[in-house]
Order: sequence, then C-alpha cells, then structure tokens
Amino acid sequence: MSNPVQVFWAKRWIQVLLLGLLVFYGGVSFLNRAGALHGEDGVLWTDGVSGVEALRVVPGGPGDRAGIQKGDRLLSVNGVLVTGARQVPDQRIGSSIIFVWLV
Repeated sequence: MSNPVQVFWAKRWIQVLLLGLLVFYGGVSFLNRAGALHGEDGVLWTDGVSGVEALRVVPGGPGDRAGIQKGDRLLSVNGVLVTGARQVPDQRIGSSIIFVWLV
C-alpha cells in the first residue's frame, strides 16, 4: 500500500515540474518570436500612429544598407497594402519591399 502523504506530494511535484516545463517552453517561444520580428531585412517593424513603421534597424543589416531609418513607413510589398506589422513577415518572403520614407 502507498502512503497517502507520499502520493499527495508526488502529484504536487509532477504538477510543479509540468508547470516549470510550460513556463520554460513559453519563454523559448517568446524569444524565438521576438527574434523573428527582425526577419531577413534586419528591421523591427511596429504598428505606429501613421501605419507600419521601422522601430529599430540592425546596423549593417540589409535594411540599413538599403537606407531604411527608424521611423520610416512601410506602405506595401509588391503592391499589396500592408496594414499591420504582423503582416510584414508573410508579405516579404521572396519579395522586394516598396518603402515610402518620411521626411
């Protein structure tokens, strides 16, 4: 026969272990998603007041070499209107990006 106290604590340890694994994998997923926001163009795009804007440009990256600067707005990719920052990675795969720079 099993001791009820031992069974209770064994269940609690399993629950704590599973919760720890969920938190760990959630953190890894968050970090992967955050890194993917920079994408292949080296620009972190965000939803700004006036549309999708460059929040950060990786120095020496493709976006920097193309002349993209913080605050530049992205209007469309291959003629498809970009209405949100989350849309950018899907639109830019294998695409040339059309930018409009703000002065």
